[in-house]
Amino acid sequence: MVPQGVSKIPETAMEFAQFLPGIFSGMDYNDEYKEELEKQLRKFPNIENPNEEIIHLYYLAL
Repeated sequence: MVPQGVSKIPETAMEFAQFLPGIFSGMDYNDEYKEELEKQLRKFPNIENPNEEIIHLYYLAL
């Protein structure tokens, strides 16, 4: 689920600006896209008490 070529969370403003757009890029968070947003989010496994590595991977995927 992590985009190819993405390996770390950006740490500087420049890295963040160069970061690839996520799956929700360009979507408005309103009722028009609610179904699509929920569909994409359901693809992520529900993990209780995730460790730092899992949180990192979720961030990269989003």
